[in-house]
Amino acid sequence: MECKCLPSGYGAGAGLMMALDPENCSWTQESLESKDHHLENDRIRHGISRSLESSDFREQRLENDRHHHQNQRELESRGTA
Repeated sequence: MECKCLPSGYGAGAGLMMALDPENCSWTQESLESKDHHLENDRIRHGISRSLESSDFREQRLENDRHHHQNQRELESRGTA
C-alpha cells in the first residue's frame, strides 16, 4: 500500500505530517522532525528577508527625503521656491 500523508495544520506543529494509514506509511519521526526543522528555517529566513526589505525601504525613504530637502534649499537659494 502506498503511503499517503497530509499536512497536519499550521502553527507550532506546522510541517509535521499525518499519515492516512499510519501502519503502512514510510514517514519516520526523524524524517518528520527534519521536515519541521527545514520549515522553521525557511520561516526564519523569510522573516529576515522581510526585515531587510523593510530596512532597505526606510533607508531609501530617508535618502529621498535628504535629496528633496537639498533640492528645496537650492531652489530657495535661487529664489525660485
